[in-house]
Amino acid sequence: MTKNVTVLYAWECGEGSGHVVRALPLLKHLVAKGFKVIVALRDVSRSHLLMDAVDGKIEIMQAPAKFSRTQDPIRGAIRYSDTLHNSGYSNIEEPKILVALWKEILIRTQTDILIADFAPTATLTAFGMGIPYIGIGTGYLCPPATAPLPLLRGCRPSPSQSEESLAREKSVCELMNAALRHSSLHSIESVGQLLVSNISPMLLTLPELDHYSGRMDAKYFGYWHSHGMESPQWSGGEGKKVYCYLKPFRALGSLLRLLDHWGMKVLLVPDGIPTAELQRLNLRGLTLSRKPVSMSSVAAQCDFAITNGNHGSTISLLLCGVPLFCCPLHTEQKVTAMNIAKQNLGSFIEAWAPQDNLEAALSEVAFNPVSKERALAFAARYQSASADWEQSFLDDAYQRIHLATT
Repeated sequence: MTKNVTVLYAWECGEGSGHVVRALPLLKHLVAKGFKVIVALRDVSRSHLLMDAVDGKIEIMQAPAKFSRTQDPIRGAIRYSDTLHNSGYSNIEEPKILVALWKEILIRTQTDILIADFAPTATLTAFGMGIPYIGIGTGYLCPPATAPLPLLRGCRPSPSQSEESLAREKSVCELMNAALRHSSLHSIESVGQLLVSNISPMLLTLPELDHYSGRMDAKYFGYWHSHGMESPQWSGGEGKKVYCYLKPFRALGSLLRLLDHWGMKVLLVPDGIPTAELQRLNLRGLTLSRKPVSMSSVAAQCDFAITNGNHGSTISLLLCGVPLFCCPLHTEQKVTAMNIAKQNLGSFIEAWAPQDNLEAALSEVAFNPVSKERALAFAARYQSASADWEQSFLDDAYQRIHLATT
């Protein structure tokens, strides 16, 4: 029966390889079960991560998405609706176009069910067309479905900030309905209603790293290591080994020079950092890898790791007992970094803030044994359960899709 069921996997917003990497096991599983699988990617240049793994058995297309800058972006989002504002819902023209394009794709592909990985307009369109959908991702991407939407964990806005955010949520809902009406689709009563589908979201995280607190009856599927990645290679010699997966930010050069000054061996997987810029630093202990590396192999060899607070690498390393130093670039990553620091699993600096405390903050992870001890305890807490997470997720996803399409 599944051979006649079409699943559309959509990634519409956000950056990085994590959206594609976490889709791999599910896409392979659905293909093996006989589903017709179509993947719409925001960044099709990442499709090489899928091509070999699925052996040409899925169709890959460009996802309709917003690529232009938002004219009035919200700095320091406190609700998911603020993120939606920054993702296109600050004016009517972009949502109208994107809903129309997603409607055309859903009709042309005869989609029976949508799997949405940070794909708000694809989800909105599916809702308006009566097509079932499943949201998957971190807690940030799958907020609790309330009206109004809840505050992000750790946010304590002033009364005026809260009032402005609630007004934006109302504005986002109005823009969504205007876009739906333009394509002759059913409207929504609130942004929260969009999150209440007939299939509950699948949270690929853990309670300690959830971007929202106090979820009721939430099911966490954890996270698992990616398969088939490159083996890590550090430069020779003595010194602590540090794994870095980073995008450009203000203090990047200072950070790498400090590690080199301390005599540490750094394996850097750069994302968007020009090679020439790194070569100009002339660092003795720096090794570059342009391909994703195996997190389990990295964790077995490194003393600590540095990321921007991106969820996939961060949780993979913590589950192997590796403490983290984070340099978050935006709100989602900052909440992850705050969660880590609160549990003494590492420390962080804000990537675009003044870096007067860089050395002190980095020393907390590089030389203080407490972060390593806490990270090892975190890994031990989930050691027995983690072996079943991936299969549990695949089985649960199959059951949800099967029930929704039969």
